[in-house]
Amino acid sequence: MRDYTQLTQEERYQIEALLKMGHHQSGIADAPGVTAVLGAYETEHRPVAERLLGVAQRSLEWYEQFREHMRLDPWAFVHSCMVRGERLARDDLRRHVPRFAENYERHHGNPP
Repeated sequence: MRDYTQLTQEERYQIEALLKMGHHQSGIADAPGVTAVLGAYETEHRPVAERLLGVAQRSLEWYEQFREHMRLDPWAFVHSCMVRGERLARDDLRRHVPRFAENYERHHGNPP
């Protein structure tokens, strides 16, 4: 279960109501409906978690090849570092760091 601070206000009210009904804190997960709610939460958030884990894995693999990346010219190195998790596309770079994208294209002759 998530940390209490990560719960919505409605979820906090539900937990408070269960506690007032006499449920022990450790038994709240066994209360009727909680399993379904947790299952729905898992179903809703699993794809986001999987994408984040994928980004982390690709980033880890990039760092495992750090020595090879150090052989790149500075512009290519920074570009490689910025896109290592495959979350930033060419348009994202142009939107978020337009000066870098312009300089990269000037030095490499092709868009990042």
